[in-house]
Amino acid sequence: SHYDILGPSLAPIEKIRKMWRYHLIIKTKNKKTDNIHKFINKNIGISIIEKKWHGVKISIDIDPVSMM
Repeated sequence: SHYDILGPSLAPIEKIRKMWRYHLIIKTKNKKTDNIHKFINKNIGISIIEKKWHGVKISIDIDPVSMM
């Protein structure tokens, strides 16, 4: 599958409750969610998502309705 990675860039609403927000968008035409999970695991790694940093929260939204 082919993936395009856009970002990271500041989110449209850059700061909420004193927390800076960034977006990283991974685009593909493939609708199978297990493929995107494999891509993230291979290229970014699950450990970065599971790791706890003080003041850092990572969330993944597959097929988001809004980018706000």
